[in-house]
Amino acid sequence: MTARTSFDWRLTVPLSLCLALSCGPGELPDDGVDAAPGGGGVPGAFGGGGGAPSADGGGRPEERLDAGLGGGRPDAGAPHDGGVLHDGGAPHDAGALHDAGALHDAGTPRDAGPVRDAGVPATCSGTTAWTCASQARTRCLDGGVRTEACAVGCLPSAGADALCIEGGAGWPCASSEYQGKQYWTCSQSALHECVGGTPLRVDCPHGCALGPAGTDDVCTPPPPAGTTVFGFPVGDRTTGPAGGWFVSQVLGHYLNAPPFVGGHLAEDIFSGAEATTANAPVYAVADGTVRYAGPNTSTYKHVVLIEHALGGGKTLCSFYGHLQAPNVATGATVKRGQLIARVLDWNATFGGANSHLHYVLLTKGLCDASAAAGGALVCGYDQTSSPNGIVDLASEPAAYASVGDVCGNQQFGAAFIAPSQYIQAHHF
Repeated sequence: MTARTSFDWRLTVPLSLCLALSCGPGELPDDGVDAAPGGGGVPGAFGGGGGAPSADGGGRPEERLDAGLGGGRPDAGAPHDGGVLHDGGAPHDAGALHDAGALHDAGTPRDAGPVRDAGVPATCSGTTAWTCASQARTRCLDGGVRTEACAVGCLPSAGADALCIEGGAGWPCASSEYQGKQYWTCSQSALHECVGGTPLRVDCPHGCALGPAGTDDVCTPPPPAGTTVFGFPVGDRTTGPAGGWFVSQVLGHYLNAPPFVGGHLAEDIFSGAEATTANAPVYAVADGTVRYAGPNTSTYKHVVLIEHALGGGKTLCSFYGHLQAPNVATGATVKRGQLIARVLDWNATFGGANSHLHYVLLTKGLCDASAAAGGALVCGYDQTSSPNGIVDLASEPAAYASVGDVCGNQQFGAAFIAPSQYIQAHHF
């Protein structure tokens, strides 16, 4: 009767009262509150913990899971054993959302801050020196400096410099004159950009001198006030003798390849491959005013003639031939490095692989005469009738006088100036 009474009591006494009376281990189901610290219990059933789930060795974890659903002994009742949510403590004690603090403490969005901290001042000011701290990059621009953030990231390099990898809207490579990514080193004032994925060095405020391989470039001192500085019309506009392109024919070179016969009255330059020369951008070699831009009846197809003020009342003109329709108009003001046209696709126009830029610098008298004649006065060859010893850049004269060409250029004397030599000597 005592056992029956005890059994009836356990079935009828509410759980709250049982807890208040401190019921003994033998009076509660074996997988209850007191069983959990014994090495398994319900937490072991859900978490796969080792050891017997309860004091009576209540079987494999999956068996304890069944018991919790009412599939075990009659006294392992579901209403009482449902204390998993209370005793197992996962929702309350694990604290994943509250204590782990991943969203609050990790702080990556708040603390990393390369874009926020680097900042981009609205105007340029200061010197031409670069700074490299805190992922901020200072680029030479418009006679001063401007801090840029590494939008994509920075890679460390020797000497505590960094290599910024940039791209996207707002960066120079995103403009019509650039494509692809840009790369620059930061310890000195050298800015590197690229065209078509090829690194390209462009302007510091007053120019850059290429240093030895593996070193940074160094900005040259500013030129005297009022001085006009020059860059090459193609490629990187910086590397001599032709912006990284090849000079295939120098000024004054005698050619005997009918219909082209005589002394060449310019330099011919090309990238080294037909595919990358045709349609390549052509840039103004210096600031100036367009004296003529338009069609030409010769194989030049289109030409551009720009006058550049040198200071002290002196001027010089640059002439560009074998062009597609110009991007500038007669009378327009242009800046050094501005896109003025593209190289004519020779194969598409005349047939054969011969795309190249024909360009030269002209003295004031020949420039004025050519402008008045709609850019048609500058012949491609004079009437030199035999080899003259001019074969390459080493033998090219700084200035050349035409020998009786049909355009009448001989009246202006040594009016053709070797562009590679002059630009290198007056480089930005």
